[in-house]
Amino acid sequence: MPNVHGEEIRLEKLTKRYPNTEKDAVKEFNLTIPAGELVVFVGPSGCGKTTTMKMINRIIEPTSGKILIGGKDVTNTPAHELRRNIGYVIQQIGLFPHMKISDNVATVPNLLGWDKEKTKARVNELLHLVGLDPAEYGNRYPKQLSGGQQQRVGVARALAADPAVLLMDEPCSALDPGSTLKIEETIGHLADSVTIIIVTHNMQQAARVSDNTAFFLSDGGPGQMIESGPTNEIFSRPKDERTENYVTGRFG
Repeated sequence: MPNVHGEEIRLEKLTKRYPNTEKDAVKEFNLTIPAGELVVFVGPSGCGKTTTMKMINRIIEPTSGKILIGGKDVTNTPAHELRRNIGYVIQQIGLFPHMKISDNVATVPNLLGWDKEKTKARVNELLHLVGLDPAEYGNRYPKQLSGGQQQRVGVARALAADPAVLLMDEPCSALDPGSTLKIEETIGHLADSVTIIIVTHNMQQAARVSDNTAFFLSDGGPGQMIESGPTNEIFSRPKDERTENYVTGRFG
């Protein structure tokens, strides 16, 4: 990997309320993620973790609050400009079925006008990073790969333009253990070079890969973070009883 430096992410009173609803999906969320750190958003379905992550790259527009990346308020930055510096991995993968694997990975570099040699070198580098030999897999189509292999291509594509920030929404959902391990290894290789947020329900995975955890629990109210800090401390010595009950239930 090139010497890419992640950027600090700071969320200030970030709020989302959908039209014709009586409560906020996310309410006045505050969190600072230092450059190059990995944070996992953990909590039950409907607690606001995916909504919060999607507001960072403005797939979902915030109702109020600020998003600062590298110290710059990007709340009103045109979304297409913002996303050039943010990689995004979704659980549905979303590869273009009519394009070869190498062309899928090259999507953003091509949009940015990279020359062919630079793009080819980057594609080969990233396929190697995720454990796929470009000579063997580069000319295949997505349907010719397993689900786990496709997800690894999705990770490579998200990293193609050297993003400073990587967002991963349940990146290992429904994958076999081998594919999950490979993606976790890839995440480990990115340590300190990219600022990463992972949304997951998988407590064991959160414990394996993350520096810090932001724990969400809605309790039927607005989506809010109830606890954050070093992952090992939250899982072993949670300060909030609701966190303890959830963690105990998942690990017990």
